[in-house]
Amino acid sequence: MNERLLDDADYAHPVKSWWLNANKTKILIASGAALVATILVILIVILAGSADDVEPPGTPLPRRCGQRTAASDWPWTVEIYARVADSDGWEHTIALGTLVNDRYVLSSAYELRRFEGSGLRALLGETTFVHIVEDSYFENRVYREIVKKEFISRDSSEFDASINMVLLRMDKEVKFSQRIQPICLPWVHPEIPQQLTILPDEKDKLFSSSAHLVDYQDCFMAWFSHGFAGDRGSKMIHLCAKQSNSSEHCYALRGSPLLGVFDDSGTPRFVQYGIKHYGDCTEGLQIYTNVTHKMEWIREVVNRKEDQQEKQ
Repeated sequence: MNERLLDDADYAHPVKSWWLNANKTKILIASGAALVATILVILIVILAGSADDVEPPGTPLPRRCGQRTAASDWPWTVEIYARVADSDGWEHTIALGTLVNDRYVLSSAYELRRFEGSGLRALLGETTFVHIVEDSYFENRVYREIVKKEFISRDSSEFDASINMVLLRMDKEVKFSQRIQPICLPWVHPEIPQQLTILPDEKDKLFSSSAHLVDYQDCFMAWFSHGFAGDRGSKMIHLCAKQSNSSEHCYALRGSPLLGVFDDSGTPRFVQYGIKHYGDCTEGLQIYTNVTHKMEWIREVVNRKEDQQEKQ
């Protein structure tokens, strides 16, 4: 059957005109409904994504955090170097840290106080301690200078040595990627799990080992001669972790995290509950500073007006 194009005569014919206009109306209604449905789907996706990215009130700590990526099991790990005195070179890794947002690193106050007069540098994106000189390693490295160290103190002039926690402010923001992601802090999941993960180093590589919490008294008895107290305040500030499997690596660098993991709608997310303070793995024990104990201080520092003004 030969087809022909519609002409003005078809639209002028009363029956044909009615049939054509009725079908045009149906087509317009169907097209409009499809458009509305598409817009609704897009809005739902956007709103669902933005709800997942919501930050806690009054702080720039990121909501999407603590997730492993295809490129890195520990993308929040930061290596910290100190400049060698009277030299352009850098010391080996003096401490580990964790990225808490795009500008701040959480680490060991005790270790970094030893390098008070030295310049500090942070390395993100490729953290394997002793670096093999290969192009692929250099491509993945991101360096930032440390421009400010925020210690916890009882007043503006006295450093509180019992709280081994420092926030390091980098000279500029870092962009999150497959190799650089922030760690979750306890506001995401406040309850400390019994089973935990530590990041010991052995033969210049970063491993993970299982650990569990034990009574602080166990750590106190092992290291009371090193100045650790056994009072209630010390128990609040510190966590005592014991290696779960004696065949795994144990010793962790100062500043390395004590991690817990929880299931977030099918996605495992890691939360940092402690910062390595002391311990040579005697009886598999190590002392960590309790991050949960100082969450308000962390929020206050990372939410300083100077940082918010720079972002505007």
